Amino acid sequence: MAYLEIFAQYIIDKLGKGTEVQIILPNNFSCLELKKILTDKYKIKLPIIIPFNSLISKKTDSDYVSKIEELLIISKIITEYKDLPFNKNESLKAAEILRKLFNDLIINNIDIKLIEVYNNSNYWQKIYKFLEYCFLRWQEEISFTQKQTKAVYKLKLLQEEIIRIKNRNKQIILAGIFKPNVFLKRFEEELKDYIIYYNPASKQISNGISYLEPANIYEEARQIAYICSRNKDKRIAIITNNNKLKRVYCNFLDKYEDLLGNDLRLTNISELLTSIIKILCNNFDLKLLFLLLKNPLINCPIGQLNSQSFRQDEFKSKSAQRTIVREHRLNSKNSPVSSFVNDSVQKLELMLSNKNRFISSPKYLLQLQFDNEDTKEYCRNLIDILFTDNPHNIPDILIAAKGIAEKLLPTIWEEEGGVELLEFLTNLTAYLSTSFPQKRESDKYINLTNKKDFPKIFSFLLSNIKYYKNTDSASIIIGSPEDLALCGFDLIILPHFNNENWTLTAKAHPWLSKKALQILNIDYNEIAPTLYSDYFNLFLQNKQIVILNAKKYDGKLLVPSNLFLKLQLKHVIPWLDHGIHTINRSNNIFLDPAIKSRDDKVASSTFFPAVLSVTDIETLIRNPYGFYAKKILGLRKKDNIWEEPKISDFGNFIHKVLEEYSKNHDKQYINLNLLDKQNALINIGNHILYSTILPNYTKKTWQIKLTAFSKAFILFDIERRKNCKEIYFETKGELQLNIAGQDIKIIGIADRIEISKSNNITILDYKTGTIPTRKEIELGLSPQLIIESLMLLENGFYTARFRKLDTSEFSDIRLCSRTFVRSAGSVVNSSCLKLSESSCINKEITIAYVKITSTEPYVQITEIALSIETLNRHKAGLVKLLEHYITNKFFSYNLNLSKYNDYLHLMR
Repeated sequence: MAYLEIFAQYIIDKLGKGTEVQIILPNNFSCLELKKILTDKYKIKLPIIIPFNSLISKKTDSDYVSKIEELLIISKIITEYKDLPFNKNESLKAAEILRKLFNDLIINNIDIKLIEVYNNSNYWQKIYKFLEYCFLRWQEEISFTQKQTKAVYKLKLLQEEIIRIKNRNKQIILAGIFKPNVFLKRFEEELKDYIIYYNPASKQISNGISYLEPANIYEEARQIAYICSRNKDKRIAIITNNNKLKRVYCNFLDKYEDLLGNDLRLTNISELLTSIIKILCNNFDLKLLFLLLKNPLINCPIGQLNSQSFRQDEFKSKSAQRTIVREHRLNSKNSPVSSFVNDSVQKLELMLSNKNRFISSPKYLLQLQFDNEDTKEYCRNLIDILFTDNPHNIPDILIAAKGIAEKLLPTIWEEEGGVELLEFLTNLTAYLSTSFPQKRESDKYINLTNKKDFPKIFSFLLSNIKYYKNTDSASIIIGSPEDLALCGFDLIILPHFNNENWTLTAKAHPWLSKKALQILNIDYNEIAPTLYSDYFNLFLQNKQIVILNAKKYDGKLLVPSNLFLKLQLKHVIPWLDHGIHTINRSNNIFLDPAIKSRDDKVASSTFFPAVLSVTDIETLIRNPYGFYAKKILGLRKKDNIWEEPKISDFGNFIHKVLEEYSKNHDKQYINLNLLDKQNALINIGNHILYSTILPNYTKKTWQIKLTAFSKAFILFDIERRKNCKEIYFETKGELQLNIAGQDIKIIGIADRIEISKSNNITILDYKTGTIPTRKEIELGLSPQLIIESLMLLENGFYTARFRKLDTSEFSDIRLCSRTFVRSAGSVVNSSCLKLSESSCINKEITIAYVKITSTEPYVQITEIALSIETLNRHKAGLVKLLEHYITNKFFSYNLNLSKYNDYLHLMR
């Protein structure tokens, strides 16, 4: 029998008829359970049964300062204290702690100045001066409201109840396990002659205890759901006081009663409203726009988002009617994203990815090249709704946000948490908008807040609101230990049973030392040492108990709670580490087996592409599956609209600047001095940035970096030109091969090719990131410049400007294909071999990587000389590599030598 069943029998046996008694239990759920037992089993007239909190929670909120108002008052006081600077968000978080401290001081009638005298260190004196200042200013501000704080108001209600009990000479029964509470402590002290404590003797521990260690928290949630599905005819309790874990468990459950409540901030409608507020409080930002558009409540078929729907507020979103579809659990085979995101949002996101992701104004949205009118109309209506008005003060922002939300989703207040959110929004708007003879300081504080700070403040205030979503006649109840310890169940599930969850200790106060707390005599966050042990003992008296503890959570290995060690091994069925886990006593609970891992090692194709870039060759060498995904499947990574500019974006910018400067050097800059050349390079960069869509802070950063290395590059360029008779820039080339009967064309672009006065050739590549090591080049892992060298020897740089190169002035070059390059790009046959063979043996081509950075040394060059023999070996290796893949068409998952891999997630 559970605690309440035994207590019900005690009430019937011990209390005489007509005895006036008031029974006080720890919480409302226990009260309802006890009433049900007495009504169903004994059919008696019920005595007064109430939770302790009901004694101090009467009347209306208008009788005292609301929690939100009090937090804003304290937050304002904190920010005005100059010796300890806080931003708005930090001050609100600190206000929560100080609010409890100040109310504890008032309730216990303690003078805060007591803490001044005990410690003379500069650190603590600084802290205590801050606390004293905030406390006195808080009292002053509360007096201006002409109301009491909620804590003082509760104390007043408690005193009134104590007087009533004494006057009526009532008997009070305190039954159950109560957490330490300053009001309960006062209640017990004042009514010690009127209170009867009910503490029954402990019962024998159940013999139906089972223990399991899932691999992780999601496996734990799966096992909980599986256990519940196999025991639908039983009354089940899932015990947890961790809301974060509870949300994970609930994703796997259909029907349940939740006693913990939900954070209103985390609902879809709250996220929708917060997203709108962020848009109204900030400059145009695509990231913020798509955070709104990706909200599942407003994603609906494209045909429903037409102008008539927007303007007449009539459209009904099918997806909005079902915010969370149960089939989209974490173990679902189908991605929930594909079900929620509508065609218009997908198309708009694709259009705005890559280079367009940095547009800075909504007007640019309509300048995009739309594939169809529906998407364009969708975009135009979004702009009309979101960006027509520009409210400046906070009350107007809240009013505008409410109106926008109702246009986007007319059924918003019918959604989960809608009633509570509307009440919160209405009260906050009214609170900030009400005119007073003299505006309150807290109103000034929030109305003078920078618009960009307000979304964080709004979100913080929203996090203080809870709502409850329960299913009628649910056989599964989720609650904290204090909620459910007194009740009886057919099956108790104790998940995440480790020391962090089940051996709680008081945390150190962030503003007061342990000694200061002792001097002030405050029982701050006091936890009775046996509290959780008592809860645990009560749970063990139920019929069946399953204890779960994930091996790993949040990157940490977990061990069972010390409470588990108290159990004798004969009471517990251990976890079996093979097959299907079973738990047997009077009934069986079968735990779902683990999912098998994937065995595939390669991907196969029916064809091999005919055109490859030099970058594709490097990908094929380092990451065959990445090559398969890109060239065979045609997959390309899109830069998400919220992605910051990457190192490669900066590299592309620098390449454009250097190309523009180099191509026009002889025409415009050759006769300029060093300073003018430097300014010319910087101006080219500024002009390119002006016409490029990028965040302003990125443009400024890149301008600073360009300015930093500009002088060093000009000096490098001047020095290189002294020994050159020809220089070619951004020159396209190709290498034609026939391998295993298939024609292959490899294409590339050489950043810079130099022909020296002594007819030596150097191919240069500019790098703003990491350059390959000499070893990587020699092994062929970084083949770009090697292949470009082969293009040169094969007469692959076919542009007209490069054909001015007179190769007759340097020795004929022998290639593996026995083709020869001579002056003006002419091809000669093997009859020339005797004339050229002896003079080309020692000929070399130099490849060079030019690393450009924004810190000293700004320009570094790494040169490697490649003999014709070495190039021949590399070509033979290239042919062998391509022959293998053209013939077999298998691409390994396991080989991955890439420094960056856009396709890694596809290999799972």
